[in-house]
Amino acid sequence: MKPYPAYKESGVEWLGMVPEGWETRRFKTFLREREERSTTGAEVLLSVSAYAGVTPRAEGLDAGEFLSRAESLEGYKVCHVGDLVMNIMLAWNRAQGITQYGGIVSPAYAVFSCDKAVDRGFLNYLVRSDNYCLYFKAFSAGVIDSRLRLYPEQFVALSCIFPPLPEQQAIAAFLDRETAKIDGLIEEQRRLIALLAEKRQATISHAVTRGMNPDASLKPSGVEWLGDIPEGWEVVRASRVLRVQSGFAFPSEGFSNDPADTPLLRGVNISPDGLRWDETVFWPREGNDRLKPFELKVGDVVIGMDRPWIASGLRIAQVGEEDIPSLLLQRVGRFQVGSEANPKFILHQYADDRFMHFLAPDLTGVSVPHISPSQIESFHIVLPPRNEQDEIVGYLHDVLIKLDTLTETATTAITLLQERRAALISAAVTGKIDVREVAKAPAKTLQSLRVSAMVAGVIIARHGQHLGFGRMMVQKFLFMTQACANAPEIGGNYERQAAGPLDRILQNRVEADLEAAGLVRVRQEGGPGSRVQYEFLGDAAALRAELASVLGDRMEGFDYLSNQLGGLTKNGIEAVATLYAAWNDFLIDGRTPDRADIIREVLENWHPEKSRKFTEDDLGTWLEWMERQNIVPDGTGPQTQTGRLFT
Repeated sequence: MKPYPAYKESGVEWLGMVPEGWETRRFKTFLREREERSTTGAEVLLSVSAYAGVTPRAEGLDAGEFLSRAESLEGYKVCHVGDLVMNIMLAWNRAQGITQYGGIVSPAYAVFSCDKAVDRGFLNYLVRSDNYCLYFKAFSAGVIDSRLRLYPEQFVALSCIFPPLPEQQAIAAFLDRETAKIDGLIEEQRRLIALLAEKRQATISHAVTRGMNPDASLKPSGVEWLGDIPEGWEVVRASRVLRVQSGFAFPSEGFSNDPADTPLLRGVNISPDGLRWDETVFWPREGNDRLKPFELKVGDVVIGMDRPWIASGLRIAQVGEEDIPSLLLQRVGRFQVGSEANPKFILHQYADDRFMHFLAPDLTGVSVPHISPSQIESFHIVLPPRNEQDEIVGYLHDVLIKLDTLTETATTAITLLQERRAALISAAVTGKIDVREVAKAPAKTLQSLRVSAMVAGVIIARHGQHLGFGRMMVQKFLFMTQACANAPEIGGNYERQAAGPLDRILQNRVEADLEAAGLVRVRQEGGPGSRVQYEFLGDAAALRAELASVLGDRMEGFDYLSNQLGGLTKNGIEAVATLYAAWNDFLIDGRTPDRADIIREVLENWHPEKSRKFTEDDLGTWLEWMERQNIVPDGTGPQTQTGRLFT
């Protein structure tokens, strides 16, 4: 973006040159500290964070957290809508902002009323920008970051630069629009990461309980949560194939911080993603022959037995080639696995959520829940022949690398988007870029789009980067949204075709609408008959907001459906949409089918392609998935028609 046409010296060293017409002001010229106190403590308790700004404290509570540990909130500071609220201990880390809520905050916070001649939106961006937070840090009292304080009298004495009020408003409007776009993209990447995590867990779970042969004969496992397993596999207690060795009870007073000594593997060093060494303690190397039984080797599976379950999964990992040689500390266990089992295969089973469900009722300890070796050894595991275990481990290695690469790419994208967001804000509030003309540009109207095009556009923006995404997947999303998310406005009339429910007229109309609106580019690089690819060009956040305004309360159902279907493969989406349509058709005709009826309808009465693509077991698995996700019809969706092949 272009700079301002003319600049002048700001008179503030760190700000340097600023646009002509902007003025340098001290915060005390437009802020006044508010000392109003609550007499009852009954007002809404607010908090301020670097990420969310000022929000009700109750909205950010995790399970088990207290709203406040104070016996009474009487005497807390009162703040009004439009006030600047600052956590003086974290001002250097963006913990301040303009509140949109009235309420009370901790007496340790500072609250300032703001002159009406200042645009609150502009001020909010300014005080939370990177440049100003570094400025606040330089004038905070204290030695280390966790002890820094920006006292109110010091804060109001600091300088800032302000454009005229209309320009403040233009900058705030520009940043509102642009940061909303970036935030929408960030949220899409976060949803993708969550879906990839679900896909990872489902892939592992299916591989270690069903194996690699989709045509394998199954038998009851005898364990309710396992269901059926392949013939030739066993269900055994883990103690048959492994023992859990507890670590050595190293006395903490002997710990060393010298990296030349031997690292000790503690529970904190074990995460579901592998071993991490950023919080490491050491043990002197001299005279430690007696500790050889506790030396870890590459390939060892280790588990943290204190606080075994964290937000991202169980503390269990395998020692890799890249991990530093270490000793096993007390409250960490090592799996000593016999030759009958592949250690990695065993690790995958324990990393499954089902182990935690098995374990949860028997966790001991209140402040520090923990598990014992006997609990770990008593878990029922599935045991295929060793050669099949090795095959499954190899398959999962390749698949998980791909999923982890996608996750890493999405994580990197979030980091870059956050950096761009911060840089854009800093550049705008310090006058490095001139946004006045851009701020005036009207946003493209989306109100003329049909609901079908809005739905397709949101789906393409959200899932279009997935491998194999194309015309068929858009069609299945449209059908499922119309049928399952109660969106009859889509208006599709679907035929029973080879890839599931299809409305070619709807398909062509949606693509034409999206191209005409400049939201999507449709490509078919291989010519007629090749896969159609979509490139989303528009404002994903704005399109989603417009769809939400149309769907209202139904948007929640649409989001749920989109998230669930978005984690499936191309064949998975086809299977689910076809099963849903066949089941729904039965209900419309007044019949209540069982699973066998639905599967037979798809394989025998839908299209000849179905019996070549899916088996009864395949469709049974997808029906089970639909029931688990509560994606089942109620007879209100569109009825499918027999396609031309059957007339």
